[in-house]
Amino acid sequence: MDEKGLVVNWGFDPVAFCTALFAIWFAFHEARKSNNVLIKIRKCVFSGVQSIDENQCRYFSKLTILLQNRGISLHNLHVSLNFAEKNGCGSINVPLKRENSKTSNHDEFARGMLAEFYFKSYQLNDAQKSLLRDLKDAQKQKARLCVYSQNYLAKTFKAGGTLDRLKHKWNNIAIRIKSGFERQVGINPEGMPIIKRYNVVPTFEILEFNIMSFISSCEGSE
Repeated sequence: MDEKGLVVNWGFDPVAFCTALFAIWFAFHEARKSNNVLIKIRKCVFSGVQSIDENQCRYFSKLTILLQNRGISLHNLHVSLNFAEKNGCGSINVPLKRENSKTSNHDEFARGMLAEFYFKSYQLNDAQKSLLRDLKDAQKQKARLCVYSQNYLAKTFKAGGTLDRLKHKWNNIAIRIKSGFERQVGINPEGMPIIKRYNVVPTFEILEFNIMSFISSCEGSE
């Protein structure tokens, strides 16, 4: 205030200003999470498996999808692979199985929870394999993972397209970068080297690559 008491010097505090902006952003971010369906794919992996506990110890293929809920609670969660027929006349829908599944409509998929869904080649019947083999081009046939809550569509994840291809190219680069940081730290009892790997660059989950790899693995399976 000046000598006459008429002017107030407000000044500018950059720290207080930035703190206020962060508080506003955080409140908006949390409100969005609390009022929207926000699901992230934490893992999408095609793998070959052999286990003494499954398929009479015979090799089989597996596609694993791990979802995390970051938004409002969902119930009775189901996931399926949906795509258009090659002739474009209709659509095909093949449901995935859920790990440790429950059948109650009150089964809650709350914020922060994880849910794993999968295909296992030996569990698919001939009709399911035939339907999956109809998927030849994920982009042209508009392949997508559909997430349902209480039988209503809650979220879709597109498979294929430019973004998936860019992710695939980046992952190839990232693998080469990571290999340069690998270090041998010892020898295991079988005489094999123990390699320590460092996660120096991120990689991305690619739906198209893993889905199509699983389908290809089913081509000649019984």
